[in-house]
Amino acid sequence: MYPGFTPVGEMPGRTEGVPHGTTSPLQPTRLITPPISLTFTCQTELANIKAADITPARRFYQDILGLDVIMDHGWITTFGAARSMNVQLSIASEGGSGAEVPDLSIEVDDLDVAFEAMSASGFPIEYGPADEPWGVRRFYVRDPFGKLVNILMHKN
Repeated sequence: MYPGFTPVGEMPGRTEGVPHGTTSPLQPTRLITPPISLTFTCQTELANIKAADITPARRFYQDILGLDVIMDHGWITTFGAARSMNVQLSIASEGGSGAEVPDLSIEVDDLDVAFEAMSASGFPIEYGPADEPWGVRRFYVRDPFGKLVNILMHKN
């Protein structure tokens, strides 16, 4: 598991993992828990963007990117698609090719059309379009709230 540590339950009287050879339960250095079995599945993953005025979101996410408004309570509007989509969450130390890590990534079926629509609408393009060595063509654009959005299309 972790060299030098004993998992919970393997050392009598311990409630946290401690280095091997340590006898005092007052010197825990790291909590190590056994894997748990999940009894649920994630149904939806969504990003929340804080904004004082959500009105500009309609132009960017609905009018240009073609997402539907699937919920609108006035103080929160959720954009999405009626069709099933893959759920993914990326954790990144960089955006690839030396680019900044984007806040959101949205895959489209025609990158050139999306690029032309964003460019014509005056949203600032910050990177690309570029063909990346890992098989995507993409560009970065700032949404109305300053979020960096990676618009991409897989090349195959």
